[in-house]
Amino acid sequence: MDDAFIADAQQILSADNSLVPEFWQKKYKDEAGRNWDKFYHRNSTNFFKDRNWTDREFEELRPGHAFSEQNPVLLEIGCGVGNFVWPILKRNPDIFVYACDFSTRA
Repeated sequence: MDDAFIADAQQILSADNSLVPEFWQKKYKDEAGRNWDKFYHRNSTNFFKDRNWTDREFEELRPGHAFSEQNPVLLEIGCGVGNFVWPILKRNPDIFVYACDFSTRA
């Protein structure tokens, strides 16, 4: 991204001083897990496809990439059913992955 794009984005964000009402903040926070459970129940695992392109987008996740002396560690937040993680682990079993999701159904 160029500096002009970043400056425009920062100007837009600084001009927006609207807040989500506290009631809705609490509702979304309290019901996030339940809503994601509903989503996975409706869509089932047939909806999701493994993301086999991830090692093309993230070169550092490829096997043999020059890491520090330690094996790489990956944190995936919102992993769902693991469609991002499984192809990575299949190609590079030396990666240690922490994966978490709101939904207990995922």
